[in-house]
Amino acid sequence: MTLDKAKKNISYTIEALELEDEYLQARLVHFGFCPGVEVRVKRWAPIFKDPLLVEVDGSQIMISRDHAKFLRISEVSA
Repeated sequence: MTLDKAKKNISYTIEALELEDEYLQARLVHFGFCPGVEVRVKRWAPIFKDPLLVEVDGSQIMISRDHAKFLRISEVSA
């Protein structure tokens, strides 16, 4: 599953960044979107659900749905 399809307030682990654009990949890593990091969608914009407000390593970051599609995630088991 990718981050753009995540449910609110559920913890996920980033499995991989699936993109070829090195600049965008470096930018996502700079903001903490690295494999192994736990993320949680806090909310999304009311219209079109874009962008997403995501909690990453204690910080809250806005990310567009287009960029969230590049982040493969898996749900953290309880």
